[in-house]
Amino acid sequence: MGAEIWNTQSMGGRWSDPVKIELGPDSLIFAHPAISPDGKTLYFVSDMPGGFGGKDLWMVPRIGDEWGTPVNLGGDINTAGDELFPTVRQDGTLYFSSDGLVGYGGLDIFKATPREEDG
Repeated sequence: MGAEIWNTQSMGGRWSDPVKIELGPDSLIFAHPAISPDGKTLYFVSDMPGGFGGKDLWMVPRIGDEWGTPVNLGGDINTAGDELFPTVRQDGTLYFSSDGLVGYGGLDIFKATPREEDG
């Protein structure tokens, strides 16, 4: 079994029972969750197939009370190495660590800013 992501909520000073967020097979890693400030997107780390190698950053949109289908953040973010520890700021800026990008050493911190939509 790999790492898992679970959800619980505080209600009136008490915590709800934890519920596993189903993102894929139990044999894979799902770790380092980071929720967007608006609560509509969950960013996480996984070794799911379809990545660029190692552990990649993925996102999944919240659709009502459910989570949608995970989407890899792509080659502008992910490398053949490991991308870890995503954090999202109010303006949508994503901070993460990578050992697959040129930097000063292993797991340097990088920043990715959202692209403006065409139209």
